[in-house]
Amino acid sequence: MQTEQLPVVTTPALLVKALSDSGLSQAENDALFNAFLPHYATAITLMSESETVVVTDPTQVTEIRQSSELRKKLKATRVAADKLRVDMKEDSLRRAKSIQNVYNALAEKIEAEEERLMQQEKIAERMEAARKAKLSAERADALRPYTDPTHYALGDMTQAAFDDLLSGAKTAHENRIAAEKKAAEERAAAEQARREEEARVRAENERLRREAAEREAAAKAERERFEAEQREAARKAREEREAAEAAARAEREKLEAEARRQREEAEAQTRAEREAAEAKARKEREAQEKRHKAELARKDKIAKGGERLLEAVNTLAVTADVRDTHVKVSRLDWDKLIAIANELAE
Repeated sequence: MQTEQLPVVTTPALLVKALSDSGLSQAENDALFNAFLPHYATAITLMSESETVVVTDPTQVTEIRQSSELRKKLKATRVAADKLRVDMKEDSLRRAKSIQNVYNALAEKIEAEEERLMQQEKIAERMEAARKAKLSAERADALRPYTDPTHYALGDMTQAAFDDLLSGAKTAHENRIAAEKKAAEERAAAEQARREEEARVRAENERLRREAAEREAAAKAERERFEAEQREAARKAREEREAAEAAARAEREKLEAEARRQREEAEAQTRAEREAAEAKARKEREAQEKRHKAELARKDKIAKGGERLLEAVNTLAVTADVRDTHVKVSRLDWDKLIAIANELAE
């Protein structure tokens, strides 16, 4: 992509603005303007061209190459301008240092003479200051035992004022000493009273402690006596309870034994009655069975006797029929019939 070459700007507004508040003379401003103008013009021309190059995609190879070339040209312009800055600044620093050295040589000479002349000019003031300093030191030494002298302008005081100050300081000091002595005595008296009170309190505390110990010992003895009585009462109660429990247990065991005996007797009686009933029932059953068997035997005997009687009757019938025909019946047949009938009757 080819870009249109722009004309070089001969009066860059940015350069003019930078020099407007420099505070330099017009000749010095012109020198700076002419020295940096080529670099300003080149930079403006290159940036006018670079602003038309816009890359939005990695495939814009031509624009990317133009961006690289323009960036390198701008960098070269900036480096050249910086070298000019360094060179001109070094010249300015050397010039400023030379100016300062020339001034210092003159100023040192003049200042020394100014100081000497000022000391002569203020000799009265210096002598007065020396007098006041000496007087202040002397008065401070006199005042220091009684108060801090740094709080007062001692050199400016009249003698009468200082005398009053010194007298007042002495009086205040003596009063303070007396007050401190009195306070010390009062503190000593208070300390003595405190020690005596502490001794009295310790003695009282000891008495109270001893009485408390005695009361505690008496209370302990009373507790132990009471506890012993309680233990003895508990022991007696336990023994009485155990005796009562043993008596109750013996009575309960006696009652239980009696109840068990009565229960066993009742069970034995019941068992005997049951066994007697069972024996009676068994005998009755056996007797019934015997009677039943006898009845069966009797019925069998009757049945058999009936058959025999029937046979005998039949025989007698036949015999009777024969008798009717004048046939004699044997005496033996009648006796047999009579025997069978007697047997059935039993």
